[in-house]
Amino acid sequence: MAARLADRAHLRLRWLAAFLAAGLIAPPSLGAKNAANTSSGVVYCCKDADGQRICSDKLPHACYGRAYIIMKQGVVLQSVEAPLTPAERRQRAAEAAARKKEEQERRMQEWKDRSLLETYPTPEDLDAAERAELGKIDLQLDEARKRKVLLNAQITEYEQDVEAGKTPNVSTRVAVDAARGEVQRLDKAIQFREGERKALQQDFAEKRTRYLELLEKREQEKRNAPKDHE
Repeated sequence: MAARLADRAHLRLRWLAAFLAAGLIAPPSLGAKNAANTSSGVVYCCKDADGQRICSDKLPHACYGRAYIIMKQGVVLQSVEAPLTPAERRQRAAEAAARKKEEQERRMQEWKDRSLLETYPTPEDLDAAERAELGKIDLQLDEARKRKVLLNAQITEYEQDVEAGKTPNVSTRVAVDAARGEVQRLDKAIQFREGERKALQQDFAEKRTRYLELLEKREQEKRNAPKDHE
């Protein structure tokens, strides 16, 4: 019990020292402008526009819009911050939004890292996945290019016949027009697949870089982990 009372007294002295340093509390011998002697012992103190400490049993008008403290018998019961200005409110809101975004990005990165390690248990698994994905695109490209070669041969043969003075029948002209349209579509499809292939390679390159970083981090943590002494 005595130790608990001593701790409380020590805490009270620390609070008094802090607010003495801030100028919100002055030693009894110094007095205070409009200092209040109330029966309840509760007083409100702040610094006025001139920087002078002012106290009262009710919140002084000079304390409106300023930081103040509520005390009783020398003990600080509550510390109230000054109201924020519109600019300060905007700044705090922006800082809170930035912290929230940063936390969301951190959690998202953690999820991506965990997913990356779970999806590819070894670097070889990552390489195999890349080869498989690229293989699918290469197969589609190969088929499109072969189809384009056949169509171009058909178109070339038709054009050579026309130059030789032959008159192709209607069905042949229709077929060649369709072939030309399909070649244009194949050109767009090939261009798209080639872009897709480059993007896939870039994606796997970034995955591989991050994957190796995570493996190195894991090994570093193992090396730095405290070893149990047998």
